[in-house]
Amino acid sequence: MKGEFYAFYMWCWLGVFVFIFFTFLIQVYFSYSKVNEILECLGQSNSVLGRQFLLGDGVFSRSFFVLSIAGMLVFPEAHMKDGGFTREEFEGVPYRLRFQLKALVYVLFVLVGVCIALLCMGEYMGWLNEHS
Repeated sequence: MKGEFYAFYMWCWLGVFVFIFFTFLIQVYFSYSKVNEILECLGQSNSVLGRQFLLGDGVFSRSFFVLSIAGMLVFPEAHMKDGGFTREEFEGVPYRLRFQLKALVYVLFVLVGVCIALLCMGEYMGWLNEHS
């Protein structure tokens, strides 16, 4: 018998998967509603021009485009140093759009961290062993 902690552990995994599903729905929403706004703000920057060929009609290509731009907005200094976009282009992105895209990336970072922590905890407790 694995006990109450194992049940709590499994409920945590269920919560993570539900959260991942809702995050994916938010990504799909951004992929279809925010692309034009991103292209208006950053359409002439080198980084966006380099990624624009990825922009197709499919969900995954649009999501990849939005997430790559969101990653640029989370770490702008590295992309400015590489010449991906200028400070004026970065400041030209509306605050609300910048906040939404950054929040999406930070939520994904937290989800990855929680998944790693749950995997480590399950391995440490022996719940992930095939023979338990």
